[in-house]
Amino acid sequence: MKKGLLILMAAMLSMSMAACGNNTDDAASGTNAPAAESTAAADAASADPAATDSAPQATLAVEGAADEVDMGKVEGTELKEATSEDNALESSGEIGNFKVSIEDAKVFDYEGSKVIAISYEFESNNSTPTSFDSIMTTEVTQDGNALAPIVVIGVEGLNTNSAMEQVEAGNKVTLQKTFILRDEQTDVNVVVHKYEEPEGASVSKAFSLQ
Repeated sequence: MKKGLLILMAAMLSMSMAACGNNTDDAASGTNAPAAESTAAADAASADPAATDSAPQATLAVEGAADEVDMGKVEGTELKEATSEDNALESSGEIGNFKVSIEDAKVFDYEGSKVIAISYEFESNNSTPTSFDSIMTTEVTQDGNALAPIVVIGVEGLNTNSAMEQVEAGNKVTLQKTFILRDEQTDVNVVVHKYEEPEGASVSKAFSLQ
């Protein structure tokens, strides 16, 4: 009788341990499942960064952009200098820790619009690397009306990213900016000054379309 009870108890204990083992395996399986999903999601995000909201955005390649600037290679009509709207301003000069010179301008056709490309020389004497666009404002107008800037791609000798290139102290670059013309007769007036300092030091130059 005692032997029978012992055998029965041993059998029940074995069944209980087997059940516990199954539960442990299930729990371990449930714990690992989210990790596997997270890994898969990470792999998918790595393969396709656009699949996640936090994916890094593409950045503009500006390093070395000024090296591509060559107004001589831009196919278009070179403009002659005209009388600036402010005769007291020179076409080049010092603006704070920088020297700015408005150089040349050309008009060309781009995607159904007449576009003017203007080149500038920018020299920095700032203690930290600085780009033209980060410190200067360019006002380009026809008969007092501002011209809309435009991004031009694929034109030889032209790279408007050059205005965003960082310039070290003591260095200078030639850069370009492009704008859509309002008409093909009115002179284009260009003024450059520091941001939020319209009454401060400025340089100006005008170009004739005639």
